[in-house]
Amino acid sequence: MALTKASYSMVTGAPTNVLDWIPAQYHAAIKNETSTVDVQQYIQAAMDSGAGELYFPMGYYVIKSPLYITAGAVGSTQRNDLTFVGENRTTTYLVAEDFTASPLINPVTGLGIMSMLINQSNNGKFTLKNIRFQGNVPLGHVMYSLENGADSQCLFSGLIENCWFSLSSTNNGIFFGGLQNYQISGNVFESAKACFRLAGAGCGDLNFVNNSVYSSFDSFIDATSIISATTKNLINVTNLNVYNHFRGPVFAGVNINRMNISNVNFQGTDGVDFGTLGLCDFTDCVDINIDNFNCYEDVLDDVIKLSGTSAKISNGFIGACNSGIYVSGNNPIDLTVTNVNISGAVTASFYHPSGNPGGVVDINDCRWANSGGYHWVDQSGAATYGVTFNGGVFLNAGFPNTSAGNRNFGFDTTGDVRFYNCLIGRTSTDAIANFYIEANGTGNLILTDCTFTTLAAPAGVGNEFAGAQLVKIAGGLGNRYRQYYASAAPTTGTWSVGDRVFNTVPSIGQPKGWLCTDAVGSGTWVSEGNL
Repeated sequence: MALTKASYSMVTGAPTNVLDWIPAQYHAAIKNETSTVDVQQYIQAAMDSGAGELYFPMGYYVIKSPLYITAGAVGSTQRNDLTFVGENRTTTYLVAEDFTASPLINPVTGLGIMSMLINQSNNGKFTLKNIRFQGNVPLGHVMYSLENGADSQCLFSGLIENCWFSLSSTNNGIFFGGLQNYQISGNVFESAKACFRLAGAGCGDLNFVNNSVYSSFDSFIDATSIISATTKNLINVTNLNVYNHFRGPVFAGVNINRMNISNVNFQGTDGVDFGTLGLCDFTDCVDINIDNFNCYEDVLDDVIKLSGTSAKISNGFIGACNSGIYVSGNNPIDLTVTNVNISGAVTASFYHPSGNPGGVVDINDCRWANSGGYHWVDQSGAATYGVTFNGGVFLNAGFPNTSAGNRNFGFDTTGDVRFYNCLIGRTSTDAIANFYIEANGTGNLILTDCTFTTLAAPAGVGNEFAGAQLVKIAGGLGNRYRQYYASAAPTTGTWSVGDRVFNTVPSIGQPKGWLCTDAVGSGTWVSEGNL
């Protein structure tokens, strides 16, 4: 008996082949990727048929107006878990050409919505797999789903997986609106004007895994929209490559509650600067966690910008930039930075340019080196935060030969500043900052078990400190102002001006100790007064 091949449409529960809905005379051009015929009406009919999964064989599917996701809306015949599946993202194309806007109005622009897919469902479930989205949607998107917008609700519970988004650079983002409980993985975003613009209510429980952004502009995730004040919750980004990027920051958010970012490689475009380039810019956010990142390019601007935000930043590298960490605003911050190396900042490794932020800043096991300006500078109004440095290495401010007016640290805060077990100074004569620490704050400045490099500040020994703030040294300060204990002033050895020897056999009428005032030979020692 001869066997016959069943089509998808003959198998219960199998995907619906979208070609079954498109007239046969168009199939050849679709398959050989030469089609210019608008097939929007046929794809829409397949969507409205009640199919759960639409399968797009390899080919070139042109649409000239939006497709509508309507499950749950009055009169809709669509399934509530609709899925688009292509053969793979290099052979199945959904292409926008000569695109016409929807009659539905975008509340942001006041114009018809320009988007290849528009969600009108009430928490409809929608999935995209293995499709390349291409073409030109001027000032528009691939997907639009705005909570409380024009007849539209957020998309709920789906996947965006193994797709390639490559619109022309006239777009305004791949996705705009609300996503809830989504997995976005294994995708490539090319020439995007921001990838995900999260707006309205219903933005949260999002997992972005193993994605790449190439030759794009603006943020991978932009959660700064003021359309709704609703907090964005629980956003995770893991394994993201951003390269040949033209404009940033990669992440931007206002009022985000709990966002984890890990394993991010970020690189701008050599010699081309179409705007500021940075990793993130967060305002009034809670519990931002950034771990294991690498940012390098000659045109980086302010890499990590924070205002009124609690954040943990760890295990990162920041190359040449204007500033590595930029803090502003008047709201309290709660910031912990651990094992983050910053090299070649033009203005400062840590830059507080304005406002009066309070709170707490902890800097742990970091290495900041070769800053053209400062490693830390407070300007334009005193901060009120307290700062603690643990186990860090901070070398070569004013490098190379940029300005003797620079400092390794310039503090102007009412909070306490504490250094524990840190190395501070310079290892190159090309680092010409006059002072290692200029302390003009009003809180306590305490150095415990710290070391200044043997290469002194350029203006000479004694210029490690400047400013009106009282400096307290505990446990000694290696290579500068060391503290020793002996029964008499030293007569041999090598010493530095400011070294101190405490008398170990004190008695009434005898010196309580001696201070080195000249380091020549075995040093000139002056009594600190008798008991």
